[in-house]
Amino acid sequence: MRARRSIGTTGDGRFRLHNVLFRVGTILVFVAVLAAIRWAKAVIWPLEGRPPENLWDELLVFGSITWAMIIPWAVADLAGWSIYRRRTAATHRDPGDPIDRPVCFRVVARGDQPEVVIATTLNIAETMQRRPLFPYTIEVVTDLPVPGLPTGDLVTNLVVPAGYSTPMGATHKARALQYAIDTSPVDDRTWIVHLDEESHITESMIAGVRDHIAAEDPSERPRIGQGLILYHRGLEDNTILTLADSVRVADDMGRFHFQYRLHRMLFGMHGSFVVARNDVERLIGWDMPPEACITEDTTWALLQMEAGTRFAWVDGYVVEQSPQTPLDFLRQRRRWFVGLWWGALHAPVRLRYRISLAVSTTIWSVGWMALFYSVIRIFSGVIVPAPIAWLGDVVFATYITNYTLGAWVSLVDKGVAGFARARYLALQVVLVPVFTFLEAAAVVYALARPETGFHVVRKTAPERRLRPVPTAVPTAAQRAAAGLLRTQRPDVEPVEEVEEADAETPPAAGGRAS
Repeated sequence: MRARRSIGTTGDGRFRLHNVLFRVGTILVFVAVLAAIRWAKAVIWPLEGRPPENLWDELLVFGSITWAMIIPWAVADLAGWSIYRRRTAATHRDPGDPIDRPVCFRVVARGDQPEVVIATTLNIAETMQRRPLFPYTIEVVTDLPVPGLPTGDLVTNLVVPAGYSTPMGATHKARALQYAIDTSPVDDRTWIVHLDEESHITESMIAGVRDHIAAEDPSERPRIGQGLILYHRGLEDNTILTLADSVRVADDMGRFHFQYRLHRMLFGMHGSFVVARNDVERLIGWDMPPEACITEDTTWALLQMEAGTRFAWVDGYVVEQSPQTPLDFLRQRRRWFVGLWWGALHAPVRLRYRISLAVSTTIWSVGWMALFYSVIRIFSGVIVPAPIAWLGDVVFATYITNYTLGAWVSLVDKGVAGFARARYLALQVVLVPVFTFLEAAAVVYALARPETGFHVVRKTAPERRLRPVPTAVPTAAQRAAAGLLRTQRPDVEPVEEVEEADAETPPAAGGRAS
């Protein structure tokens, strides 16, 4: 059995009370939402409803089975929230001790949005300058050259040749990742941190990666790590779709966190904020048939499990962007839906590794119907068996809590407080029917016109202010980062984004989300 090495961070007693309060608070929110649903039903139907009177009513009673079908999703989210560590030494910005194991941030993009890739590269360098906990390099893997990308010892632009192909015919992101494996100079003991083109790292993420690496026994096959992703960049300009992605934040903290605490990949895997040692990544590689490349991250994770690799949760968080248009939102979900079903049905691994993915994707397939059914059921008042009715209320309450929790964590991290926070939270709850409709439309879209390619969501680059480069830089890592940034402009150094530095208030008491 693996004996995980303690590094005195994640289990730190200083944060135990804070984490307990967060868990209790989350469960209390769930209970309050559940009570509100039960109260609303009692107000609308004070006699607990009416018996079925016609065929439509009988169909409504039969439809209650959809509640039971998605209860595993609710249980997994509740389990994850109940053990979530929101405050750790990593998120608390403890200095910690640097490690000497190298890390390569690998950013994959087409290259047709150079300003976004450059902003991500500068964000990595700036954040590492503030918290240099390990030696690092940056690899930007693109189909097109990125004009204006900083160059030097720290940054490499690996441009995938137009004629490059793999034996199995990998496409899109998987093809680029396999090219990086084939050509990157990093050695097998280097840790790879996978990021999307718009991923902005944080100091907590750096500390979380350090903790994850330090906790692994170098003599054994290390676990693959993944952590929390927030989506609040562009909240003011893209409010509706940013709030629609709140469900992804709480899902990370719930069922995804739960699966990684079990050291398994049960429900899928994100392609960003993935931490893997290079020899473990190369063990499977990214050469896979085109149909497996629709969600190459989940296919790769399934193959890793078949090979005996385990998984772990990484403290800290990365900040990304939500889709900019409703059509991009639908196409993004469609790609995930089709790709996950392919993995559940056809991935070349034993059924034991695919069964949970098949269950979770089935839940996604019918979940939207259950949520619409919940609303119809409240207003129709048809009596269903009491245990089934309670299951439906639990599922509905979990769904509302999911959006509310995701929004709360994102707003706290972004520094939105007071009336503005209350306004966003109210908007989040009021718009849940809209978000449900969008998610339902995506499933119908996927069933009617399945994804056959790899839709890339358009991103926007943040505006950046400039300030003079400081003359004194105390550490080698900081000197390297400053040198990297000066390749853009010799006399200036970028700082934080305007939207977070100027437009927002400081983070509220209680710290930042992890």
